[in-house]
Amino acid sequence: VVKITDRYPHRPPTYDTPAAIMYTSGTTGPPKGCIVTHGNFLGTASSYIHVYPFNESDALLSFLPLAHVYEEVLHYVAVHSRTPIAFYSGSIPRLIDEIKILQPTLFISVARVFERIYEGMQKKISQQSFLTRLAFNTCFSIKSFLLNHFRMQRVPIIDSVFQKINEQAVGGHMKMFICGGSALSVEIQHFLRIALNVYFLQGYGLTETAAGVTVQSCTDTLDGNVGVLLHCVQ
Repeated sequence: VVKITDRYPHRPPTYDTPAAIMYTSGTTGPPKGCIVTHGNFLGTASSYIHVYPFNESDALLSFLPLAHVYEEVLHYVAVHSRTPIAFYSGSIPRLIDEIKILQPTLFISVARVFERIYEGMQKKISQQSFLTRLAFNTCFSIKSFLLNHFRMQRVPIIDSVFQKINEQAVGGHMKMFICGGSALSVEIQHFLRIALNVYFLQGYGLTETAAGVTVQSCTDTLDGNVGVLLHCVQ
């Protein structure tokens, strides 16, 4: 038995204490290591409660790499709000199947993944009968008109149609998509928002800013924008 006599005082981190060195993607030059402090992470994470009321009844599917600053911030949010986190296997071809198995309510990813979901849904719709396509297009047109002109996100009778598509495509519990990293077309954001009956937000940020700079609120019904400044941004 080894007896340790040394005692070290507890020194909790301060706002300016480095929490991580996060590397940029390197798409515009050599990757740079950004020193992100505890205050940076907490400032961004605490601002997200104004974006969506995260709570323990939600479930987050962790898809982005853990070395991605946005993913790390989301984990801060999930731990604080006691939101369960599910980790996907790492196989992109299996992603949709795993979403159906895990049944998350929140999914945060990059534009290319949402483009693949959109392409898959368009292919599936094109294979349906004429009457099924007619019914879908009619419901979609009505919901699109109400959303664009009256900002109505919920239309119970029509939403019951799209909720069935949500069940078939993404497990039935999905409430919100958030896209970041690169621009997403207005067409795709608008289509998935309606066809899957979810909130669909876009945001803008940098590794140097601990992910968030601007992001849409879940009450924002407009497509093709990245919202307003987060509360932590001066």
